[in-house]
Amino acid sequence: KSVKKEEKVTSNIVEILDSKLATIREPVAAISTKMDIVIKRIDEVEQQVSDLEEGSVTAGNRIQALETDLCKALDRLEDFKNRSRRKNVRILGLRENIERSNSVGFFERWIPETLGMEMKGDKIKLEHCHRTGPRCKSGEGGIPVPRAVLVRLHNYRDKQKVMEAARAKKEIIVEGKRVSTFQDFLVEVQKKRAETAEVRRSLRDAGLRYSFLYP
Repeated sequence: KSVKKEEKVTSNIVEILDSKLATIREPVAAISTKMDIVIKRIDEVEQQVSDLEEGSVTAGNRIQALETDLCKALDRLEDFKNRSRRKNVRILGLRENIERSNSVGFFERWIPETLGMEMKGDKIKLEHCHRTGPRCKSGEGGIPVPRAVLVRLHNYRDKQKVMEAARAKKEIIVEGKRVSTFQDFLVEVQKKRAETAEVRRSLRDAGLRYSFLYP
């Protein structure tokens, strides 16, 4: 009897434990399932982050390459623009309408005559010329400030001769006003050249010759 009683007690205990464990197993299993889902999602997020990091590096390299290509293209464009102006000369200080209706014909004779250049037929061949920019407001005495004249010569050698003659002339006076001639450069190039003004002045004072690689 004692043995049977013990077996019955043991059986009851096992049943009770199984019942209790069953109530625990279900939420534990649910938690385990949820943890598996969470772990899976974390893995997916980590993979996405890794992909984004790789994509970011690739995109960064691509952007850097595009920036390099853009800088090269802009440099080529600037060089092209400057070279397209190689035959141009800007004339400042001439009163408005001095050339009247035939600006090309006027400046073909005015340039060599004013600069003392010996040219065949006493004139220099131009492709075109015109005033640049909007008309300015009146200056001293109500006289309009003259716009610059942009002259494009037929060939580069003639343009060089004009600039050399202007430098040799040192001072050009027309109708009591000082007139200046300049090469036609982009604003960016003008700024870069202006940065070397002090150095060029020192070279001139020292009697040393200098020149720029075009532009």
